[in-house]
Amino acid sequence: MNCNTCGAELEEGAKFCPKCGNPVGDNVAAPVNAPVQTQTTGLAWANFLCYFALWAGAVINTYNAISFLTGLVYASSGVSAETVYDIYGTGLMVMDKVYGIIMIGAVVVAVIAALSIIKRKAIAGKMVCILYAIIVISDILYVVATTAITGISTMTPAIIGNVIMGIVMIIVNTIYFNKRKHIFVN
Repeated sequence: MNCNTCGAELEEGAKFCPKCGNPVGDNVAAPVNAPVQTQTTGLAWANFLCYFALWAGAVINTYNAISFLTGLVYASSGVSAETVYDIYGTGLMVMDKVYGIIMIGAVVVAVIAALSIIKRKAIAGKMVCILYAIIVISDILYVVATTAITGISTMTPAIIGNVIMGIVMIIVNTIYFNKRKHIFVN
């Protein structure tokens, strides 16, 4: 079955087209001579998220996960992970591993969120907000834990920016997806 508006292939029982957002089947209530109004306006943000931002974030978080799991995060400072762990103990190593695992989880959530947006799933907005909440909470917890372990503040401008951006993204996406509940229904 295909959409009457844009021709996209539809899943059986779909009420709205996943590509253009128009109602399909028995949901179409427009008079015969009325112009067809598409739901593609207002989807630029969703398209940016699902076709670029979430995938780019997944790549970055994969890199971060590998860096923290392997200790390469310290290479940019010109010191080996073994040296850092010898100085600050295994607590720091455990925190690095936990943070790396959380970043792998963030990658999985980003992929699910992107695919949910593409398929116009009702959970799309929630998945995007969950992703940013994971990033904000894990960054804050990592800073608190590593500062407690090392006795040195690990709060950096990059982490502050990441936390602020994450909070803004949660707010923006909550508003955005709430206004488009009629499109994200599958």
